Amino acid sequence: MSFSVSADRGAKTSSYDWISSFFPSRQTDSLENSLNESRLSKLKKEFTDRFLRAVHNSPTEIGILGPIDELIAEGIRTNAAVTMQWLGEMYLENFAKPAVATELLLAVGRLSYSVAKPAGVTMAISALSHKCVEVQEAGVRAFEEWGSPESIEILENTKVSAPWLQNYILEVVKGIQREACLS
Repeated sequence: MSFSVSADRGAKTSSYDWISSFFPSRQTDSLENSLNESRLSKLKKEFTDRFLRAVHNSPTEIGILGPIDELIAEGIRTNAAVTMQWLGEMYLENFAKPAVATELLLAVGRLSYSVAKPAGVTMAISALSHKCVEVQEAGVRAFEEWGSPESIEILENTKVSAPWLQNYILEVVKGIQREACLS
């Protein structure tokens, strides 16, 4: 539902057409926006197939860096913001594919919190409501890896159906709280 105010004593009408003129669909006038779109397109062409091959050929082992991490690090060194945008888009495109979503979350969780934030944090939050418990666990692992006190509120407001995962979330919160007190 949308409305706008008319000159006739503030009567409301249904029209948001004026706002679409400010946000045309994926069209930009700005040089910066054009450059970022070009950088994202290039990154997608160079990295997406490599990433998906790595997911299928070299699944992540917890605690061990692998080809996925090397690929993401290469992108981060080139352009962190565009790489995080690409990872966010990859996550959205593969949300219904638990194996890919899990691998992506595990890799994003190994990034520093300052690099992962906000796109990686948003991915981890959305993972907590995924129907697949492995994706949920990968989201929790990301928060555990980052160890950020900002994660406490997110995790304390998370309810999952698997009792073992809910216990894991509680342990992660306690660990982050302990670390915050020691710092």
